[in-house]
Amino acid sequence: MNWFEPQSRGDLAIPFAMDAAGHWRDVSEVERGLSCACSCPSCKGPVVAKKGEQRTHHFAHHDRRECRHALESSLFGMAAQLLAAPDARLALPGHMMRRHLAHEFGAHLEPKQEADFFRKVWVIDPGCIIMPGGFQLHACSLTESKVDRADFSSPEHKLAVHFLSHLKNRDDVSRAPVEPGWRVLAINLSYYVSLWWDTCDEEKDAKVAEAKAARGKMRRWLGEQDTGRGFLHHPEYNEKKEIFRTWLQSKQAERREVEKLEQERRLAAERAMNAPWVIPKVNGLPEGALLYRTILLEQRQRLTNWLAREIGLRVYPGNEAWVFVGAPGEIVPAIARKYLDTSIPWRVFPTAAEADPASNSATKAPSKGHEQSDEILSPGVATCVICGSAVDEVLLGSGLFAGRRARQCSGNRSHPLAMVPRSSSE
Repeated sequence: MNWFEPQSRGDLAIPFAMDAAGHWRDVSEVERGLSCACSCPSCKGPVVAKKGEQRTHHFAHHDRRECRHALESSLFGMAAQLLAAPDARLALPGHMMRRHLAHEFGAHLEPKQEADFFRKVWVIDPGCIIMPGGFQLHACSLTESKVDRADFSSPEHKLAVHFLSHLKNRDDVSRAPVEPGWRVLAINLSYYVSLWWDTCDEEKDAKVAEAKAARGKMRRWLGEQDTGRGFLHHPEYNEKKEIFRTWLQSKQAERREVEKLEQERRLAAERAMNAPWVIPKVNGLPEGALLYRTILLEQRQRLTNWLAREIGLRVYPGNEAWVFVGAPGEIVPAIARKYLDTSIPWRVFPTAAEADPASNSATKAPSKGHEQSDEILSPGVATCVICGSAVDEVLLGSGLFAGRRARQCSGNRSHPLAMVPRSSSE
């Protein structure tokens, strides 16, 4: 049951009544019947102490009248007497669950932050107040309870306490003026009405003896159990809420800054990828000299002679490795970019005179295990339709079509091949 939900039940059986001297009496403290001369705290009619063997002991109206607020008034009166007594105890409930606070601000916490923040359930943990001289009492009976005034208070702890009843509800008390810095606690009498009726209706036989001392039960409800109550105003919570909000805003600002930087890096990388790659100009480089850049290690084993030519790669003299070669100021084709090792700078490509004549060949494929160079069978059998250079008929030494005859441009090996149909003897 929600702690502030109103309950509507008959209040004929009550645990406390007022004696002729104006003192609140527990039914267990008086003789059976009418000898105690007790009266109903609500209608002031006479009540009889019923102390049988079948039901929990209680007071009932002698004339069996229906008194709607008898139980509520009975509980209020005894609670007021207990809280005004020396060494009175009042259990304080936990206030505002941390998961609700995080949800209110839409907090997205990192795993460690989340574990730390949700280690406790409440923003304000439950507690207990012990008053050596008792609480200050402002309403001795339910009829004296007012919306704009606390029923009892503790100036020392800046705590005002209201009993919610048919005379004042949660919303009315929430709107009432509050002293600066004071906490406002509401205790719902309807909750204790429900507890009392559960005792009368369900706790039979073995539990009857425990339930006889209603005063002790009421004392435990007030001082040891924090159910049936909640804070309507709590300055400390507002302070902690503001601290959390400020901290969360700073973390969100940091996260936005990180995301902004990451987005800028992504955009810069995209711009760099989409921008033309221009071979840099080098001071002092002789006219007509070329620059080269090597291939990424992970791409080298994937290259075939045919693919290398399609990309526009050439063979580096001496070590027979595939490299990309171009003149300063030329744009590197997009198809070649993902193969080039950008961690290595552009270097001067050796001229034919500087290279080893035995190993330098712009048309020779790099050695790759069992791969062999292409063999020219018939030079100049046709003319390249792309650049006008002579076309040779060759025997392919490697790649997908190794061992097959093809016609290829002698001036640019990257130009498309034309396969020579096999003869019937092949």
